[in-house]
Order: sequence, then structure tokens, then C-alpha cells
Amino acid sequence: MAVPNGVFDGERILRVLEAHSVDFVVVGGIAVQAHGYLRLRRVPLIPVMTEAGPLDVASIEHLAGAPPSYDALREAALVIELRDMEVAVAGLSDLIRMKRAAGREHDLADIEALTRDPEST
Repeated sequence: MAVPNGVFDGERILRVLEAHSVDFVVVGGIAVQAHGYLRLRRVPLIPVMTEAGPLDVASIEHLAGAPPSYDALREAALVIELRDMEVAVAGLSDLIRMKRAAGREHDLADIEALTRDPEST
């Protein structure tokens, strides 16, 4: 399935998920951005190709540092307004714990940015 113009259209993916009443929580780099730290999105590890671009799908059991269940992740999620949609993103403490467990260089940089005192910049 070709991606139109080769561009990732995250909003389109979220709209399709919402239209089909899929219960989901955004994690990873996009969740980091929702918490206020803008950075380039990394290449997904296991993408599912859609007409709107690649979509990473993960089971909670395979996310390092994740809460013990999807329900726990969902309950602690931050709900943000994106245009006319409400989107659940991983709560800050869950996101930091998952980033710490992954331990990659960009994850550690995300943790530093997410925990930086805004008054110190």
C-alpha cells in the first residue's frame, strides 16, 4: 500500500482509529511531543503500512517499562485535544518509565528534555 507523497499522516491515522472506536494510547516519540518536547520521530521498529503512512502497533507485554496492563496505561493517560479529536497519550510518569527501560540514546535525551525545569532554559 503506497503512502501518498511518501508523507506520514498521523492525523489521518488517528481519525480512522477514532472513527472505528478503537481504544488506543499513543506512546513513544509522538507522546514525547505531546508533553511539549518537539523532536524528530525515529524510524518505527515494526510498522504496519496504511494508506496514511506507517503505524506502529505494540502489545503492552512487549513495551519495556510499561504498566502491567493496557487498562493501567489507559487510566493514567493524558487526553489531549487535537483539532476536533480527543487523543490519549501515555502519562508522563509511564512515558518516562518506558523511555528509561528502553535506554537508547534518544530515549535518554527525551527523559532529560521532559524532566528539565522550564525555568532553567
